[in-house]
Amino acid sequence: MAASAPDRIIIETSGSAFPATLAMEVNRLGRETGNYVLDGVIVVIDVENWKGYDDTSYTAKMQARYTDLIVFNKWELVDERRYEDCLDRMGDLEIQVASVKSDKGRVDQSVILGMDNALANADESKLSHAIDHGISHDHAQDHQSEVEVLSITLSSQNTSQGVKLEALGKFLTSAPKDEIYRIKAIVQASRLPESSESISDPAMSLQGKKAAKYILNWAFGRWAFSPISTSQSRFVEPSTDVERDERAECLILQMTVILARYEAAKWKNRIETDRYLLPEEPSEKSALRITRLM
Repeated sequence: MAASAPDRIIIETSGSAFPATLAMEVNRLGRETGNYVLDGVIVVIDVENWKGYDDTSYTAKMQARYTDLIVFNKWELVDERRYEDCLDRMGDLEIQVASVKSDKGRVDQSVILGMDNALANADESKLSHAIDHGISHDHAQDHQSEVEVLSITLSSQNTSQGVKLEALGKFLTSAPKDEIYRIKAIVQASRLPESSESISDPAMSLQGKKAAKYILNWAFGRWAFSPISTSQSRFVEPSTDVERDERAECLILQMTVILARYEAAKWKNRIETDRYLLPEEPSEKSALRITRLM
């Protein structure tokens, strides 16, 4: 494993595996080594053949709470009543879990996977492309898509400041995982941002600039910041030239929010009205732009 240094590890278990046991083991390895972060636990349900949970005990309910996303597969092969029966059986465990339908066995990778941490070593043009085009073209054209997408930018003429982390933190903690599936962003911060888990990335402490850029990856109520390589980041320090263009803007946040169907309009309004995304020193020279992509 160390020799291959993979960016992601996908573990496919048997259908009888316990999600809680798997999640706790990955978290343990993360705490001990600092090399692993749990991105999510996904359960695939075969709608054509699934008969419901064999065990609906208290223990089974506790295990199921570690499930982050349920994917309904083969739903196209059955009638609506069969699909509704699966939804009823899900209700037997009395848990609220985000769910999506597959598209003939396929699910958009933007829902399944977070932003690749390997992008921390990419140049900024690749990072921006990953943010703006993280959704497959086919799904963007599919009016029956299971997700909706918001593209968000925050700019400021003061290039030495970053995003107001307290306001951003309120957004990350208030986002319900059955309405928002993933948040992926490039964040400029003037101090070290904190991840939700007690797993620290040693590279985080190496950011020596007053302001630095980080990859934010939020999924299912958990989030982590990863540093962008200092040598690769094209963050522009404030100019001392008195003749510099005062109209120039610096992007201090680029974000993609992937939501469940029918949630984009509500969350666009909440982000704007609750002022979740702000520069550290808001002014008329800062600009928040939110665009719905699909």
